[in-house]
Amino acid sequence: MKKNRFIILTVLSGLIFLSGSSLALASEITGGLSNQGVIPIAPSGVTATTTDTFQITISWNAVAGVDGYRIYRKKGAEDFGLLADNITSLSYVNGSLTDGIYSYQVQSFKGTLSTDLDGILPTMPITIVTPEPETETPAPSGGGGGGGGGGVVTTPATTTNDFNGDNKVDVFDFNILIANWGATGATQEMGDADGNGIVGILDFNLLIINWQA
Repeated sequence: MKKNRFIILTVLSGLIFLSGSSLALASEITGGLSNQGVIPIAPSGVTATTTDTFQITISWNAVAGVDGYRIYRKKGAEDFGLLADNITSLSYVNGSLTDGIYSYQVQSFKGTLSTDLDGILPTMPITIVTPEPETETPAPSGGGGGGGGGGVVTTPATTTNDFNGDNKVDVFDFNILIANWGATGATQEMGDADGNGIVGILDFNLLIINWQA
């Protein structure tokens, strides 16, 4: 009778050992063990990318058998805080962001069990910066406004050849140039258009170029 008891105890011990080994193997594949069940592992392949000026999209690979996912976000020097809960898809769009540096963690959960955040690697930080506004080149302003209506608009003459200061290059300026032809130490008022101190052919050429300017 004692021998049979020994055999039964040996069989039971073997079954308990096998059961424990199976649970340990399941723990390695799926997550840790708790008194409530197997803790789910964190998703793999978690990425965060900028998908608009003030928007980041987080995506990840599925974890079999979980009820959903939670998204945690960190901005700058802040701690990670819960951003979204009960996500059942494999991506999440975080929009309406302001300037700053953002990183994310994705946690899977099943019932009351979830991956330990300390064991989840965060995504690479992403910097959001408000773009500089584009500046427009101001259009050239039109001529002076003013009142009055009609009248002829005259373009100021090239000062170099307007020897008599009447805002035109015409026969009167030509007469001044001819009257001082060949003079040395001449000034602009005497017909020295090129400023070399002599009234000559170069000044004449400039006057013809700007005639009636």
